[in-house]
Amino acid sequence: MNTAQSLQTACRGIRTAYKKISKIAGFILCAVLMNVVLMNSAPLAWANNNDTAHDGDYDNARIVSDNEMISTDKAAIDIGHVDIGPKIIDGQWKLLARDDSGDTPVWRYLDNVVFKVKDAAIMDAPQGEEYSVFGAHETDKWWVIPQTQNPDVVWLGWNTQDPQASGIMDRGGTLSLESASSDDRSSEINHGRAWVFVQDGTFGKPRILFDSQKKNRQDIWVDANTHVHANWVFTQPGIRLIPVKFCASTTTGETECASSVLRFAVGDSASTEEALNATVRVDEHSQDTTNDDSRETMRNDSRSQSGDHSKYSSSQQSQSHLVGIVLTCLCTIALIVVLGVVVVRARANKRNIIRASKEIEEEAEKESSKNIGHNNGWEGKQ
Repeated sequence: MNTAQSLQTACRGIRTAYKKISKIAGFILCAVLMNVVLMNSAPLAWANNNDTAHDGDYDNARIVSDNEMISTDKAAIDIGHVDIGPKIIDGQWKLLARDDSGDTPVWRYLDNVVFKVKDAAIMDAPQGEEYSVFGAHETDKWWVIPQTQNPDVVWLGWNTQDPQASGIMDRGGTLSLESASSDDRSSEINHGRAWVFVQDGTFGKPRILFDSQKKNRQDIWVDANTHVHANWVFTQPGIRLIPVKFCASTTTGETECASSVLRFAVGDSASTEEALNATVRVDEHSQDTTNDDSRETMRNDSRSQSGDHSKYSSSQQSQSHLVGIVLTCLCTIALIVVLGVVVVRARANKRNIIRASKEIEEEAEKESSKNIGHNNGWEGKQ
């Protein structure tokens, strides 16, 4: 009876252990799957259907060399990787677009470039408390150049990687985006609203770098020899022009600036030709009236701020990947431990069952021997 109870207890132990281990394994599996999703999701949680990681060509394309071609041709870029950034040409600082959308990187003058934001970029405007700053309604649609590459949309960022410029740049410079109005009051230029913002991972709160409704110049500090991407958002189709300037102090103490205009043709129906020919008037309050001393103070303040936009944008991806790697390692270790526990308990329960089975067999043999002896004794009496 005791042996039978031991066998029943062992079986119950196996069932209980199996249930517990199944729950633990299921929990760990869910954690691993969630981690995989988070690692592969886009910085914009509401845009994860279109966001994908860049391909291998991008890693090669972002290595900037001194001998890259400079083109004066006009271009409408609707797909592929492009960075705006300072470049020294014939001793003069210029603000150009480094176009990686083709087989070979080429620098283009911004006055000759239109960034075509196709309808493939349309996304539902984000909802939720963290996005309340945008004031979007549930039915609103946005045209978005995402922080993480969408292969169907132009991927616009900025860099300070031109070897000549970064070589004499004193730690970095300031990229300024400005509000502007069309010179033609009756035109459809710059209707709607535009934002540029960065977001720390899938659930991070948006940090706005540029808002077209603000009349003041909006500055973004950029470290030397860095490369940054952000989300560019447009609420309405049409032509959008954004005056842009880059200023940096050199190692010799001089201040160098270059300026131009970013030209966007938003929506399939927007004319790239119109965008190329359009002119804007920089809003009065957006003019750069900062003297050298105050600019230097602003630059030092920007460096010391923990919310430095350039550092924030360029470091967030590595931080997210590091967190993902750590979580993956922890989940893997936990899974190995659980599997180890499963094996140990399974072996222990197997030994208990074998021992209980042997005890049952031994008791059965003893009972059989007693019965045989009893029968022999009865037959002898007969």
